[in-house]
Amino acid sequence: MTFGGFYLGLLAMQVIYLINYFILHRRKEFLYYTLFTLGIAGFFYVRLNPSNEVLIRIFGEGNVIPAAYCMLLGNIFFYYNFLRHFTEAPVVYPFFNNVLRMAGGVALITSLFLLLCIIIVGVNRVVEITGITIYTANFLVQAYLIYFLLRTGKRLNIIVIAGSVVMTIMIKTAILPRVINLSEESRVTSHLDLVLLGLVADFIFLSFTMTYKSWLAEKEKVRLLLETQRELHRQRVEISNDLHDDVGGTLSSLQVYADLAATSLEKEPVRTKEYISRISSGIRLVMANMNDVIWAVNDEKRESKLFSSRLKDFFWEVFDARNIECHYEIDPETESGLTRIIARKYLLLITKEAVNNSLKHSGASLLRIVLKREGDWLLLSVFDNGNGMPEKHSGKGFGLDNLKARASKLNGSIQISSAPGGGTLVECRVPFTSISEEVTVISQ
Repeated sequence: MTFGGFYLGLLAMQVIYLINYFILHRRKEFLYYTLFTLGIAGFFYVRLNPSNEVLIRIFGEGNVIPAAYCMLLGNIFFYYNFLRHFTEAPVVYPFFNNVLRMAGGVALITSLFLLLCIIIVGVNRVVEITGITIYTANFLVQAYLIYFLLRTGKRLNIIVIAGSVVMTIMIKTAILPRVINLSEESRVTSHLDLVLLGLVADFIFLSFTMTYKSWLAEKEKVRLLLETQRELHRQRVEISNDLHDDVGGTLSSLQVYADLAATSLEKEPVRTKEYISRISSGIRLVMANMNDVIWAVNDEKRESKLFSSRLKDFFWEVFDARNIECHYEIDPETESGLTRIIARKYLLLITKEAVNNSLKHSGASLLRIVLKREGDWLLLSVFDNGNGMPEKHSGKGFGLDNLKARASKLNGSIQISSAPGGGTLVECRVPFTSISEEVTVISQ
């Protein structure tokens, strides 16, 4: 068995491996590398069969070998697209992505143009000069490619570049004499062995890179799982603290009122009635707080998780009883991104606090609740057309401190715009990264 036959066997195994990998993962880089490998195989077939009758009829006698090198030139398109997608250039490196896409497109168009010229008029000086020019310019693109990916400092990129460099050196060494003088006939077996060996070497680098990338992906998955567990634990602790502070404090006061009511039941019935009224209000408050927590952490019913549904269910009876019109302008995409338990709970409480202030103090007939995304921020606003707040107020009666405290826990801020007789606008801005449980995975 010759070295060429051995390398061609490895090449066939490589194609089968890549096709299986593409079918399993549906990733474009493996499709492009498969097409690149098949393109190299096509070059071998044409180069080793210059006397094939079908090829002679297509390209003309004496033009088969130049046509093979034109096909090899067009194959650059597939390799550059493989590199684009393997390094995630369309997302991570836009300029680098555009350079490779343009260089690959030029190589493919030039290859098709030269093949068409060979079929129509045969090999001439224009064909030779055009092919050599594009071939030489490709050296500059490859130099930029190596420089850029080395500069990123990412291990995966460096390993891919190492394989590309080894393959490029071997292929260029093999075909350089032919490119310099297209009419020169020379012994090609050793040259083709170099091309095959370069391709096999690059595939070895690629296989190692895929294995390494899979290991990094598993490592990242474990890291994200641990990070998610830590975040859930932190949220549970925060919710338990809130329950202890809010519900626990309310229950303590209810116990005090119950004791007072028991002692004043016979002697002071009016005061007893007042204590019972406070106990009733406290129970409603505890139930509301518990329902908010249950809503925030509920994963079973998808509809119950909607922010807008929770608001409408809570306030519709109050709005109907007071003849208040309420407009909900809630962006569905923004609402679906509100997945973090703590964020859902605090944004709901901020909205309820702002709406309750309007109900208590403004005398409004119209409310507008807006939830939308502005760039990297979530905007939650509550507007009423009521009396507005007095020019001088401490904010204590309006729950301003509670609003600010809850917004700050989400790394956000509260701004209130109000004028006597001009209504009140409460705006809460929170970074979008604070409302979602999704974590961005950084490419290696």
